[in-house]
Amino acid sequence: MKNHMALLPTTSVKHALKKNPLNKILIRFS
Repeated sequence: MKNHMALLPTTSVKHALKKNPLNKILIRFS
């Protein structure tokens, strides 16, 4: 999962964080 997140562009990650704040926690602990 962390590999998939790492492949995403920064803008996509930020957009995902807006949709689901929990993603920020997942990324932090990944």
